[in-house]
Amino acid sequence: MMTYAKMNSVDLMLVAGDVFDGEYVTRETLSLLCREFENFGKPVFITPGNHDCASPNSVWQKNAFPSNVHVFRESALKSVELDEVGVTVYGYAFCEPDMLSSPLVGYTVRDRERINLLVCHADMTSNSSTSCPLSPGQIEAFGADYTALGHVHNPPSPGKDNRYCYCGCLEPRAFDETGAKGAPIVEINKSGRTSDVTIKPVRFSKRRYEKGGLSVDGASTAADIDGALRRYIAENRFGEDTMLWLKLR
Repeated sequence: MMTYAKMNSVDLMLVAGDVFDGEYVTRETLSLLCREFENFGKPVFITPGNHDCASPNSVWQKNAFPSNVHVFRESALKSVELDEVGVTVYGYAFCEPDMLSSPLVGYTVRDRERINLLVCHADMTSNSSTSCPLSPGQIEAFGADYTALGHVHNPPSPGKDNRYCYCGCLEPRAFDETGAKGAPIVEINKSGRTSDVTIKPVRFSKRRYEKGGLSVDGASTAADIDGALRRYIAENRFGEDTMLWLKLR
């Protein structure tokens, strides 16, 4: 992902939480992350999520990051101005594993003439979630041109007019994270208070997990089943990068 960002002159990067799966991070992993961000050279904004929350002992609170990296370390909504490009980036952090309400409630962007971005870790799948429940109405009321969301590894389609999108994950880990994985590349063009947002998903995963079902009615030999399996794989264009789980009926 970092190589793609550099080669395609990406202007900035929004990392929407759960960079790590827990509080403990090795020095080698942290060094790799910092080196890649520093080599990228453009602004990077990170909001810690429910798995890697910005607790007092976390890497977010105790470690220094390259000068081009901004980590949102408070649960209250904060912002950073990038005046050279007319952009304002808003964000907040999980400071403990649970967040029962969204810090966005009651707030709107300050200047609608700028390109306003929001990076946040939030759960749009349940109003009773303990991982910062967030609704499309709250995103719309806040008024950002684009909201980069983290938390859901199998992202749904982008929101209305591409105003928000879950990034998903860069590499799947099991059969509950199916399909090719990667990150959305977002382009925003704005004139006055009117913005146009396009989103292009880019695959970065080296492997993919897939699940499905296959009828083997009428098969009388192992060779018949083997042929049905091969046809299923060919029809779905699964290659050697695919880990396939099939229920035979």
